[in-house]
Amino acid sequence: MTPPIQTTLALLTGVFSGIISFLGLWAGVYFFSHKFEPKPQPPFPIPVLIFALILKFPALIGGWLYTRTLGTTGPLAFGLGIVLVYSLAVVRATLKSQHD
Repeated sequence: MTPPIQTTLALLTGVFSGIISFLGLWAGVYFFSHKFEPKPQPPFPIPVLIFALILKFPALIGGWLYTRTLGTTGPLAFGLGIVLVYSLAVVRATLKSQHD
């Protein structure tokens, strides 16, 4: 497998794992804030949030173990995929707060 294909696979694995991780984080925040808000609206259906919360750490660990087999660029591209997801979430939150 050529290095660009390895890097692309690792980046896509990082983005996928990052999305699951972010949804798991969102689920944790929603479930902890549920007691303090009068009627919070879930950002996604509750089964999706529970599924993401359960799969958060296995997705990260499994993705990292998979990308280690892709060579030296694998773990770096995997990490960059996760950083991309969380950076986009921060940008979205910033733009949404400026709009409100």
